[in-house]
Amino acid sequence: MENITELYDLMERTAHKYAQFEKKTQTIDDLKLTHVEVHTIACIGDHSNLNLSTLANLRGISKSAASQMIGRLRKKGLVNKQTSPDSEAAITLTLTESGKKVYEHHKKYHENTNSGIFQILKDLPEDAGNALITALKVFNGQLDQWLEK
Repeated sequence: MENITELYDLMERTAHKYAQFEKKTQTIDDLKLTHVEVHTIACIGDHSNLNLSTLANLRGISKSAASQMIGRLRKKGLVNKQTSPDSEAAITLTLTESGKKVYEHHKKYHENTNSGIFQILKDLPEDAGNALITALKVFNGQLDQWLEK
């Protein structure tokens, strides 16, 4: 591929823009929430009996960052933290009723705003989609290595 530098630069710019996007706030049910908070709520809503380690892994953040996020969401009354039914040593994260409302609002938001990008991705030829997945997995793995240093 001849445009390797262009592709890498585009991936890097996209990562930076997405990081900025995650910090933006929105108001849902009179609560000011960042996109990262909403996406954390979505992750908890999508996975039942989620624990802190799994949340951190799914969101691509440290366990410490996940713990801090859960603390903020608990203060806002959106997330419950309770002992797991499987083990007293494990903690399970669930959504409160307010958290469930934010989760449902977010699902509707995605139905309305992501249809354009999802349609483009859906229309990609299979080999192009697989190549994109491979490239992003490698990029993600490289970022993991850099973050460990």
